[in-house]
Amino acid sequence: MPRRAHKHPVRLTNKFVAKLAGDVMWWDDDPKATGFGIRSYSGGSKSFFIDYRLAGRHGRHTIGAFPRWSVEAAREEAIKLRREIDRGVDIAGDKRARRTAPTMKDLAERYIADHLPRKATVGARANDEKRMVAEIVDKLGKHTKVAEVHGGDIAGLHRKITESDRPVRANRILAICSKMFSLALVPRAGETLPWRTAGQGNPCKGIERNREEGRDRFFSQPELTAISGRISKISRRRRRLCASDYVDRLQTGRSDQGQLGRVRPGARLLD
Repeated sequence: MPRRAHKHPVRLTNKFVAKLAGDVMWWDDDPKATGFGIRSYSGGSKSFFIDYRLAGRHGRHTIGAFPRWSVEAAREEAIKLRREIDRGVDIAGDKRARRTAPTMKDLAERYIADHLPRKATVGARANDEKRMVAEIVDKLGKHTKVAEVHGGDIAGLHRKITESDRPVRANRILAICSKMFSLALVPRAGETLPWRTAGQGNPCKGIERNREEGRDRFFSQPELTAISGRISKISRRRRRLCASDYVDRLQTGRSDQGQLGRVRPGARLLD
């Protein structure tokens, strides 16, 4: 507590505050800014504050330091804060809650720790997914509060990645981002509150994905060898050698690669 706390309010002015010295506290006499005051510290610094009581508890919110804040500016801010207090807002409590609220960095760590191990993704694919998570955090800001991200932020993220000539990658990142924010809608183990409310929702919802075209590819030699071996076993049992001959042609190059080798992944070679 300051050495001297003057309960009798005075009209605070910049000149009055500038002359304060030592560890003292004064309150302003403006009835619209009840609780507004200035505190001077023994080290020479001074800061404006507003005191209040809410639900039987005392609270104090620091407005800012003098002279960065003038008396007039600090008083106007105190009047605004007093209106919030009168509406039942715990301004000091909200400030503490915001300071400790989960960030995008926290959400990324939660996704990697709680969700990624449940997926079948391993090795290079898992590392690639971690890189996409890192890109989300980098573009949205690691210190950005999870509850403060909105749909426009996500749309901008998707657009920037798309414009970097990575439209498919943009879709993959959007999908991961959506799952991350879905996690934020439920409390983490050991916690009672979610990181985003139902009203805030998932900011990825409604973001239009880029159109993706299907792609053909050639089977690799190891894939063709595996297919041929499998078909040969089936052929020996069923006496159906035509499918095996087809794959042999693919391997030996006795057919038009552009026709017989152009097979979509997952295509069935036998009925």
